[in-house]
Amino acid sequence: MAEHSECPASWRDEYRRARLLLEDEAQRDPPDEPFRSQYAARNVLDKLLAELEQADQAGGLLPVLRRAAVRNLQATVCQDVEEAAASLELLEEITERLNIESLRPESVSLAMAVQTQLGMIWVNRDDMEKALPYLEAAEEMYKQYKKEVETAPLDIHELFMAQDEMYSEKERKRRFEKAHTHTLCYLALVCKKLEQPERAAAYCLATLQRQLTSQDYDPVDWATNATMLSQYYILGQQYAVGRHCLAAASVVIDKVPEFEGADEELSHIPRCKAEIRRCWIKYCVNLLEDSRLQLEDGIGELDLKRQQELQAQQGEVNEVPEAPSLFSGAIIMDAVSLEEGQVPCELALGYPEARAVFLFGQSCLQAAKRYYSLNSHTTDYVEVVQDYGELFNALSFFEPDIHRRCKMQKRRIDMLAEVYLELNPRFYLRLCRELQMELAEACYNLMDLKVSISSNVEQPSQHAAKKINQLAQEAIRYYQLFLDSLCDLEGRFPETLPPEVVRAALVANFRMGGLHRKLLTTDGAQKLANTRHAYECYRFVEGYCVRHPEAGEKVPAELELSREIVGLLPAEIQRLTSSLSPCQQE
Repeated sequence: MAEHSECPASWRDEYRRARLLLEDEAQRDPPDEPFRSQYAARNVLDKLLAELEQADQAGGLLPVLRRAAVRNLQATVCQDVEEAAASLELLEEITERLNIESLRPESVSLAMAVQTQLGMIWVNRDDMEKALPYLEAAEEMYKQYKKEVETAPLDIHELFMAQDEMYSEKERKRRFEKAHTHTLCYLALVCKKLEQPERAAAYCLATLQRQLTSQDYDPVDWATNATMLSQYYILGQQYAVGRHCLAAASVVIDKVPEFEGADEELSHIPRCKAEIRRCWIKYCVNLLEDSRLQLEDGIGELDLKRQQELQAQQGEVNEVPEAPSLFSGAIIMDAVSLEEGQVPCELALGYPEARAVFLFGQSCLQAAKRYYSLNSHTTDYVEVVQDYGELFNALSFFEPDIHRRCKMQKRRIDMLAEVYLELNPRFYLRLCRELQMELAEACYNLMDLKVSISSNVEQPSQHAAKKINQLAQEAIRYYQLFLDSLCDLEGRFPETLPPEVVRAALVANFRMGGLHRKLLTTDGAQKLANTRHAYECYRFVEGYCVRHPEAGEKVPAELELSREIVGLLPAEIQRLTSSLSPCQQE
């Protein structure tokens, strides 16, 4: 590193004054003068830059760097006062004058800061394509410097310090690493916006690791970001990594105490804890659902042969896979390992494993409900109940006792119906529609289970037949409520459905067709009416997909069956009609 030239006291004072205005006094500017401190800092910096330019007679690197550092602060002022174009011009001027290819200890921190600021300007303009190259350039500078130089670089502010004020090697390293962490954070954001999820996750993970190692982070922000990152891995079926992120988030936020009447910053902690618990519930639901997909046969039942094969494969592995240590070296690792031990990350291959996942999810749900309530956090509360219903639905697949499976579906119906009755569709239309579909599905599932029980006897009892019909009619009612909610104020069903409800509307009609056909009756006229209703439901699915071909891509299986059944039912309707007397046919 070149020998540091003593900075005149007047320059040091002016630079410090500008920083004080920007970093401290600006926080206390009155509402009617929101940029008072920034404008004052601009005047100080303009004066300092003029003095630097007047004094630069001999040339050399240090005067160039000092002028660039002042322009960098001027660019910050421009950004603060919403003059992005002026900030961009200043930063590009610095880039031209500063040899950013020369990764010298005196210049690399400044060069990285300029590239990161340029990236931030384009991020604020929502132009991620232009932001990315600048941020990547800052990242590459860091990597090259670390590869080629062993000592920590000079910090930007040291250009305006006396010799005895200079930072230690340790402090320089801390500041250099923090600046790079800042760049990585923006890279994660930009890659996410550019729909590069894998890169975004990698940058986010690197940011979290570095913050944890340096112990320089806000617990709520860190835990929130780790929780969001976990969702990427969970949806990608990387459950060990997703669990690791959630466990780390839980440990970090649980270390922060909660106090009654705490300040605004601490008031976010209970919500953050509740949101993490919700994500744990999602983890459990997804793990059980993916387990079911591995084990089900063509009709959605447990494939015993497939189960035995997977269990045999699992038995051949003698060692339990080692949990990832993404945050290895951090002081929280022991606590993270304990948190991870509460729930498996392997796919459940039988009821005992599925129940362990269910029970952990249930405990997280109870913790979340201590924060959310139907009155104060209606949407969150209802979504938690929906997740609870999904947990019961997922667990029922693994339950070998069909009567216990019935109880699980009944429990799901009861909990969903309870919250559904409390909601006003005028204010919570989306939630009401979701609950209508879920209640219909739960009634449908329970009816199917009752039919399976009845199929084991020669003749279902009158009570069993009545119960099956009641469940089928309840499912039809909920499906119809959903479809009615799509009508306009005059009760007309739309010719073209909104994209977000197309699949649900077609599935509702398809399921209603099946339900009408499953209604048990010995009355010929009623059977004819049921078959006609079924025909209309299937014909709607086929007709809508003919008029809107893109809709068929959302329900390929339902469309294929609807076409087949629409071709068959007219003959059945004719047969039933022929068997009735003329007065019964009307």
